[in-house]
Amino acid sequence: AEFDLIHAHSFDWPAFACSTLVSDIPVVHTLHLPAVAPEINEALRVLHQQGHPLTLVTVSHACAATYASYTTIDRVIYNGLDLDAIPFNPKLPVDAPLLFAGRIAPEKGVEAAIEIAEKAG
Repeated sequence: AEFDLIHAHSFDWPAFACSTLVSDIPVVHTLHLPAVAPEINEALRVLHQQGHPLTLVTVSHACAATYASYTTIDRVIYNGLDLDAIPFNPKLPVDAPLLFAGRIAPEKGVEAAIEIAEKAG
């Protein structure tokens, strides 16, 4: 095969269902969110119950525990961030930039962060 691995970060039920059709390339799904979406939980439960082999990874044991009623989590792999490499500084320059690295979605609070930054000057 041209590729060694498919690493899916999608949080949509079709991604899980379609990956069961791929037989010549391993597929790994990383779940960054807990079991908060009923349609995804149900898809994972049905695929697990029907014996479709999914390789599922979560980013924490707490996240993995939320899927216990639906499917088996193969491994926990924490998000890689060396906190010592990013020293905390409670006093930033007034012109310090606001950086957000992640999925832009309401639950992430991006709008609130921008609003707070604007109020802070």
